[in-house]
Amino acid sequence: MAVKPKTRKVKTRSSVQHEKLIDEMRDLRGAIDDLHDEVHKLTPPTAFAKIMRGFVSGVIRGVGFVVGTTVVAAVLVLLAQQAIESGKFQDWISSQVSDAITESIDDYAPSFLQRD
Repeated sequence: MAVKPKTRKVKTRSSVQHEKLIDEMRDLRGAIDDLHDEVHKLTPPTAFAKIMRGFVSGVIRGVGFVVGTTVVAAVLVLLAQQAIESGKFQDWISSQVSDAITESIDDYAPSFLQRD
């Protein structure tokens, strides 16, 4: 049995050109993929995508409205609670109510019910 001697693979001019062409084709394919992704981003969405986008944005707006209204209502209730618990407010509101009742009785009561 004869042993074959190891041969070194010598790069010829054509193999170097072949490798350059393959690298260039890989770069070109990457550029085409990037271009395809950009074109896909620019294409108008389908009718279903538009409907879903509108639905989801409506749901998000609705949730935001509910949360915002809840926060504002909570702050108003807290402020009203603090005002009602203060003694000055209770005195002021009782005087306003009694004055309104007295004025309405004086304005609308028949003359025979009014005091002289």
